[in-house]
Amino acid sequence: MDEGSLLEGLTASSGIPYLRWYLEYLVKSLGLRQAFIGELSGQDLDSIRTLCVQGPQGLIPNFEYSLADTPCREVLEQNTCAWPSRVQELFPEDPLLVDLGIESYLAVPLHDKSSRPLGLVALLDDKPMSARLSSIARETLLLFQPRCAAVLEHRRLVSDMERVLEAENAKGADRLGELCRALARTLSVKVAFVVRILPGDPGKFESLALSIDGGHQSTAVRSREGTPFQDLADHRHFYIESRVRSLYPEDEFLESVDAESVYGVQFTDAKERALGYVGVISDRPLDPGIVNQPLFGFFSRRIAAELERHQDEEARRDAEKKLNAVQRMESLGVLAGGIAHDFNNLLTSILGNAELARGDLAGQALALTHLAEIEVASRKAADLCRQMLIYSGKSRLERQRLSLNTLISEIGSLLEVSLSKKCQLEMDLAEGLSAIEADSAGLQQVILNLIQNAAESLEGRVGRVKIRTEQTHLREEDLKAMILGDSMEPGCYQVLEVEDDGKGMPPDLLARIFDPFFTTKEEGHGLGLAAMLGILRGHKAGALVSSWPGQGTRFQVFLPTKAAAEPLKENPKMLKEQETATSRILVVDDESSVRDVAAQALKLAGHEVQTA
Repeated sequence: MDEGSLLEGLTASSGIPYLRWYLEYLVKSLGLRQAFIGELSGQDLDSIRTLCVQGPQGLIPNFEYSLADTPCREVLEQNTCAWPSRVQELFPEDPLLVDLGIESYLAVPLHDKSSRPLGLVALLDDKPMSARLSSIARETLLLFQPRCAAVLEHRRLVSDMERVLEAENAKGADRLGELCRALARTLSVKVAFVVRILPGDPGKFESLALSIDGGHQSTAVRSREGTPFQDLADHRHFYIESRVRSLYPEDEFLESVDAESVYGVQFTDAKERALGYVGVISDRPLDPGIVNQPLFGFFSRRIAAELERHQDEEARRDAEKKLNAVQRMESLGVLAGGIAHDFNNLLTSILGNAELARGDLAGQALALTHLAEIEVASRKAADLCRQMLIYSGKSRLERQRLSLNTLISEIGSLLEVSLSKKCQLEMDLAEGLSAIEADSAGLQQVILNLIQNAAESLEGRVGRVKIRTEQTHLREEDLKAMILGDSMEPGCYQVLEVEDDGKGMPPDLLARIFDPFFTTKEEGHGLGLAAMLGILRGHKAGALVSSWPGQGTRFQVFLPTKAAAEPLKENPKMLKEQETATSRILVVDDESSVRDVAAQALKLAGHEVQTA
């Protein structure tokens, strides 16, 4: 081998062209029947796929073969292997050796920087190799071994990156799943996962994507306790080489996938705050070289970017959903308030005229009975108007200092008599709660609505309704998830919680429960919870609702403990009866029917009336 040829080889182009030159050089210089370079392939890396095959007459088409019953397996499991003669007799099941009539074989393995096998370079001849030729061939293979290994490692890295880029072409939530599958395929492991540290609860994690044997699995929220994540704090990575199930025997997932080893890398946001982990689980010991695998760093950065994008989209959707809900509630409130105001004027006229007619028809029992029915129906309609006005925020609240626990206890005592015997009412009222400033009647209506709705959800079955109070402090981020949270301020709040174990509600039903006139009851007008929302709005309070079909519902109301900004208003003093019947009274109203009935009633009482 002359120095000029070696220099030409060392300066040859990289990649596959370099490998072709190298094999051609070996075959011609050593007078061999064949030489090839192959890389590991297959799901379990149990076969060789050739990249270049060289014969005396030139390149030969590439092929793929199983490692079973071949000398190549021993090369990869050991190191350089040489059989100067009779190799076909040692491996009679190898079709390549048989077809070519191979007598001698010499090969060296190719490894990456972490000492993991990538493939091999093999020299084959149809006659025995002399000791001198075998020695020269071995030295030549070892000389170029690092360069050939670098070519294979670069090819694997490019292939891995292509898989990542293919995975990133997936849309929406599938993208993380595709990235997981790409990672599992690339590293030939059973499981790949992406988990997120649950925001606001570092003791739990959420699996965002999970690939098991190439299939995508459903996500779930789990506690970190009893899992490999329980000991993690600010660690950048974790590596358990073997026997992971014996270390965490309570982790049922590790048992279900027959886990033996696990490795994970932390990913962070732009401010280096930990978001979660991307990792793999294998049913056999992981090669220690995986810890230095640069692919993990690449994956963790891509997944962190994807997660941040996903969170931004989620936040945008939540903001749009909340804005739409606020706009819908405002428009419904305007509609309800306008209808209620006009309808209330008509009812005032009806009730007033009925009262006047009662005086004119004294002694006519049948007519008085009909008037009484008119008054009852009108008062029920007036009650609906009042609830609509409450929902629209146009109803005046009379605030006073009161005890939430006392109010609940009083209402609970009354309801225990009227509720079904099958409904068990439980109270867990926190001691030492400070007084709040609220409208007593409005708050009573809120409590009554919640308890009655909870009791009705039992549908006649034996069940429980639990009422609980506590004091808590809400932060800015806590308010974002609340109904009416936009009108609330961070600070101290008293919590009224009503929970039942009734039938619960599906998400589509839960989204509509506060809409005016929406109800699932055979009897009802659908204004109970809508009016409750108006009362909470007037108190600058908020609510959270959680429901689980078949398991029950939990309502939480958050009432501010501090007084509202506006001063408390005293009840207006009632006008004293005039001592003289010659009072002159001005009646002003924008509805003529209301003016007329008020004027008529005052005239009958002996006053001089003027309308405007």
